[in-house]
Amino acid sequence: MVAAPFAFILSLVCAGCAGRAALRPGRPRVLRECNMTSRRRKILATTAGLLLLLAIVIGTSSIWICWALRPALARFGVRFTSYERLDQDRLVLRNVHLATNGFEFRAREVIVLQPGALLRARYLTPRPEHEISLSVLDWTTRIEEKEKKNASKNFSLHRLLTNVPSRTVFLDRWIPVARLANGTIEIKGHQFELPLLSRSNAVITGTLSSSRYGQSVNFRGSTLTNEALASFQVAPAGVALEISLKAGQTNVALSGWLEWMTNRVDMAATFGDKDWIPAQAEVNARSFTLPATLAKLEGYETMRGNLSATWRTNRFSFALSVDALPVPASATLLSAFHIALNVSGSTNEVRVDQLRFTAPWLAAALSNPPPSRFWAFLPA
Repeated sequence: MVAAPFAFILSLVCAGCAGRAALRPGRPRVLRECNMTSRRRKILATTAGLLLLLAIVIGTSSIWICWALRPALARFGVRFTSYERLDQDRLVLRNVHLATNGFEFRAREVIVLQPGALLRARYLTPRPEHEISLSVLDWTTRIEEKEKKNASKNFSLHRLLTNVPSRTVFLDRWIPVARLANGTIEIKGHQFELPLLSRSNAVITGTLSSSRYGQSVNFRGSTLTNEALASFQVAPAGVALEISLKAGQTNVALSGWLEWMTNRVDMAATFGDKDWIPAQAEVNARSFTLPATLAKLEGYETMRGNLSATWRTNRFSFALSVDALPVPASATLLSAFHIALNVSGSTNEVRVDQLRFTAPWLAAALSNPPPSRFWAFLPA
């Protein structure tokens, strides 16, 4: 029925052009041939335009959804038991299932814009900016660990960041706003709940919780060209973390910080374009303070200390110092608490350069011991 008006118009155009094609005999033959060629081009151009308009109308309509939706999604491994149209532009798929190697996804309902609505929004009339393009309700994701050979050679942060823009452009173009509610992720028997996960304007926000660990994480992430930014808030632990990644031509620069109990830990690292192990990294926590009760030190004031760690050219160094004085009421009974630890090494050995420990019940010191070799998990 949709094609009938266009077929009628096409027949009128063809008939009119054919009627005018009978030229007067008195005209020169060359002129008649030029006119016929010009008319053929007009007929072909008109026919092509009508066919294109017809294709757009059919493509942006929902007529073909009934028979094309199920086989089209099946090619990508997506199955569903039933579907229905919520309105002119939206479909709801029920009991959606997707399974690949080591990955399984199930959802009670998935509400999507029909392909015609997406095409119209992309090329004709933009839809409202905050309209939800994809909505998933009551979903579960199971991830099984698979053995991957040469994983360190195939994965790098640089490759990940440089591939992100093409994927985010696709999402921004076709699924600019998405909302996933009441979700669960299972990884190796560990279950995490995601009450809400949303994406809008290239920003992902959500909440991840675990009843097993009694913690919840509010996170926010965004991706730009060769750049990613992520922030996390952990409750009730009170930990805040922010990480920024920027990809250059041959490396990736990481910077970030962690805050806990008014203390701040600054971190920075540089990765090569083919490595997942940093070429160099630094972690510093200057002038941190911790309650003495955290180390089960009774009768002591707040612990104060410094921490620093570096990694350069497959070698590392670590330094930690912590001091705590006894409270005035216990000053005559308790001595000062002190720890000084300096460690250095490489991927296959560790050396304790200095160790000093002073407490009411123990005092120990160790310096310049022979290095201890150990099995390295990182390549040399």
